[in-house]
Amino acid sequence: MWPIKRKIPFIEVFLFFCFFCFASQSFASSYFLESSDAAETPTEISQGLVFGTHVGGFYYIKGIEAMLEGTLQYRLHKNHAAGVFFSFSFPESQIDLGADYRLYLFSSFSNLSEDFLHLGISGTYFEKFKKSYWVPKLSLSYGKDVKIVKKAPFALRFSIGGSYLFGEPLARKNNSFSVQESHMVLYVKTGVLFF
Repeated sequence: MWPIKRKIPFIEVFLFFCFFCFASQSFASSYFLESSDAAETPTEISQGLVFGTHVGGFYYIKGIEAMLEGTLQYRLHKNHAAGVFFSFSFPESQIDLGADYRLYLFSSFSNLSEDFLHLGISGTYFEKFKKSYWVPKLSLSYGKDVKIVKKAPFALRFSIGGSYLFGEPLARKNNSFSVQESHMVLYVKTGVLFF
């Protein structure tokens, strides 16, 4: 009997990702163990208004695309930040314009780095077979802001995550008779923030 291939639903991936973030936050914050030492007062890496640029790549349907992104973020609270972003990918032209939210989970490395969970909502413009589409997209990622030197006016940002396009999917032509489509996109980004 042949094995049956099963598509992994988006909700299962989302729930696994949330569980992973909760578990890593719990262990890192000594949730399960009582700490005898007094905790240091955490200092946020990115206070107030910050801006930055990112480069990265994303993967869908057996292909990799390059991406450039600009972001503007405001730290609302010790653990919360909101912002806007604009990204452009190539060689297959795709443009994103949207808003995002970051939940900062915990600090590490003597308060020189912060881990965050990112949720983004955007509109995505792309062309598929000589037709233009503008579709909503939901993004979820896990990342880290790292300061190399304590008093530096910048920090490095690393993130990995995925996006889901609602409505029209992205597509690639395998040959003149075959087309593959995908709503899901995986990506890795790195960049620098200035404050």
